[in-house]
Amino acid sequence: MESNRDKVLREVVRDQGVFMGLFLAYTRDPWVAEDLYQDLVVLSCEKYEQADLSRPLRPWLLQIARNLARDHLRKASKQPAPIEALVEFAEDPVWETTATSTEERRKALYECLDLLQGPNRQMVEMKYVQKLSISSIAASLKRTADAVYKALARVRCKLEECVEAKLL
Repeated sequence: MESNRDKVLREVVRDQGVFMGLFLAYTRDPWVAEDLYQDLVVLSCEKYEQADLSRPLRPWLLQIARNLARDHLRKASKQPAPIEALVEFAEDPVWETTATSTEERRKALYECLDLLQGPNRQMVEMKYVQKLSISSIAASLKRTADAVYKALARVRCKLEECVEAKLL
């Protein structure tokens, strides 16, 4: 006999195209849309007990999907716009004084990655080697997605500082 959780999961998987379309409409980024879909799968499995199975599940799942998309947009609006970030990056004085090759930067990055240990190394491997979503990493490490986002941001900053120090 199929459990309620399985019914909800079956519905989420069956309507993947609908949810991906909704997420793409909100974000216009297929990678973010995929992350949000994975978050929807996880969240619907966690909240399946709240679903009224006597009614169609799609409206309930669509509301969860819209909430996830809105939350993502709300968080993304607090970050600088991508074009502004690129302008700041291009105007960084370090690029005017440093003429390092891509290969030198790559070598420095690998050396810095070798210095990572513990949970930081594990998160980087999960995100960039295993290509897991933030929600999957959070679930695996028993942390919130926000905690994983912040930890990865700190690791990237440390890696950037390490690479720059090695190139000096």
